Amino acid sequence: MKKKILSLLLTAICTGMIMTGCGGGNKTSDMDYAEKNYASGSTTTADEWYQEESIDYDYSYGDGSGYETAEEAYEPENPGSSSDSSNALSQRKLITTVSMDVETEEFTDLTITVENKVKALGGYMESYNKGSESRRGSDVRLQYANMTIRVPADKLEDLLSTVKGTANVVDMTSNTEDVTLTYVDIQSRKESLQVEYSCLLELLAEAESVDQIIMLQNRLTEVRYQIESMESRLRTYDNQVDYSTVYLYVKEVERVTPVITKEETTGDKIKSGLSENMYAIGAWFKNFFIGFVIFLPYLALIAVIVIITLLAVFIPLRISKKKREKKVQEWQRQQEMLQIQREAAAENTNQDS
Repeated sequence: MKKKILSLLLTAICTGMIMTGCGGGNKTSDMDYAEKNYASGSTTTADEWYQEESIDYDYSYGDGSGYETAEEAYEPENPGSSSDSSNALSQRKLITTVSMDVETEEFTDLTITVENKVKALGGYMESYNKGSESRRGSDVRLQYANMTIRVPADKLEDLLSTVKGTANVVDMTSNTEDVTLTYVDIQSRKESLQVEYSCLLELLAEAESVDQIIMLQNRLTEVRYQIESMESRLRTYDNQVDYSTVYLYVKEVERVTPVITKEETTGDKIKSGLSENMYAIGAWFKNFFIGFVIFLPYLALIAVIVIITLLAVFIPLRISKKKREKKVQEWQRQQEMLQIQREAAAENTNQDS
């Protein structure tokens, strides 16, 4: 009973310190829930506690940075100076994402220009994939590239202007997400947990029983884990706000797609259609000629094989035909000789009679 009374007393002191640090108020805060857990001896984990609060936090680090010591990581800020939240409210947190599909006849020049421009603006390539593929049934391989570019938000328009000036933009979409309220909410909860962490350290220093020490240490671990998660989420937001993301798809083409800047008339449509068809016909003949020239060695080999086959078949037939004709002629001569002999024999018989 004495241990329970002491625990309730320590909990009440901690609650008073937290309410004072947060400026007081009648609204129930996250700390109220935590203190109820202490008083009731609940073993609710950090994940269960945050699921009840209906907030989803990303536990991955945005930049991979950590803390040098626990004291530096969890030293609570001055409760009276909550200027960070007010500054966050006055400065909107906007995450901008742009997707662009572009065409170019000078693939290498364009990619080099984009890379140099990104470096000059202080950005970086988050991912860069290149490849090639055959187009229009020919053996000509055209290149393509998928780029994920991170560039300072205030330099985004400069990069887009460079891309538009050196390539034909086929499609472009831009999305801006305002995460100000979410950012401020996470920051406020982090500050509240930092105050709780400081209070728990004071209670731990005054704890006498092993049960109290274990309970406070468990809660300290949970609070520390939650603070790390929130700070990781804030760093991720800061990176996404400071650096806009551009998804750039570059495709090499033999002829860029005409960009329609106004409503086409019937004459414009006819002219455009004729131009496309004439280009397609010319490209077909061009590819046919290139393919014919490329396959000439194969065609010559096929011709030689065909000729040899014909000679192998028809020469024996010709020889056989000549032999047959010679035999026929010989037989005809023999028949003629026999006929002559029969006629001579018939005349001799008539003379004798």
